[in-house]
Amino acid sequence: MYIFSNCDNLYVIDNDVKVNSFRYICGKEFVLDDVYESLNHDNKKIGIIIMDNKSLTIGELIGTEIIIRYEKESYIPSKHRQGGQSSQRFQRLRDEACNRFYKKIDQKLSNIFGDRLNEIEYFILGGSGHTKYEYKSKSSLNVSFIEKIKFIVDICYDGYSGIRESLLKLEEEMKDMEYFKERKEIQKIYNKIMKEDKDVIYGYNEIYKLITEKRVSKIIIGENNEKIKELLNLKEIYNFDILTVSENTEEGFNFIKTFEIGAYLYY
Repeated sequence: MYIFSNCDNLYVIDNDVKVNSFRYICGKEFVLDDVYESLNHDNKKIGIIIMDNKSLTIGELIGTEIIIRYEKESYIPSKHRQGGQSSQRFQRLRDEACNRFYKKIDQKLSNIFGDRLNEIEYFILGGSGHTKYEYKSKSSLNVSFIEKIKFIVDICYDGYSGIRESLLKLEEEMKDMEYFKERKEIQKIYNKIMKEDKDVIYGYNEIYKLITEKRVSKIIIGENNEKIKELLNLKEIYNFDILTVSENTEEGFNFIKTFEIGAYLYY
């Protein structure tokens, strides 16, 4: 969402794409460069379904952000029956529980994505065991939903961790997504800092000094860092690039917690 205001008017542009920038500008005209860039950015929306016989998580990947849309435990009995139950009765009870669970998944997917299915590039279906394959074969969703299930992934974890695990297993297939582009960018500067390469530096005071000497070409900083506003003002004077990164990837989380900010140098 973008909010613009002056003395007379307030303008709001509602948009799903997250913009990692903040500017305070005094002037007669609205500066819309970042808005146009984000609206034209290729932020594909990927639906992610993580399930097994114990839980269900429905999420969405938009740009670099993972959004949990629904999360709940399931109650499908294991395939091993308890003592005193006939195998036929146990199987019938299990089949009934499976069918209720699958209908619940269909309902939730329809509620979450039904009105905007055309916005979803594709779905990832992940989980441990055979449940995910059984669900796909028995789902009562219309063909438009089922045809959008592009990847089925075997994973060990459930919940949010399962979503991240499924994405990592598909890194090669999804390498052009913003999520993985950000991971690659962070890995690059993180490794350079750890190797003490001469063309990178970290720490705000050190970076600020080199900015004023016109030696900084690009800054990488956590999206919630309080120094972003000051850096944006310096950028207008010293002409360097700024990339804000999130904690949505493990690499982003580690970079922000370890260094907070890093920079590439011209020399």
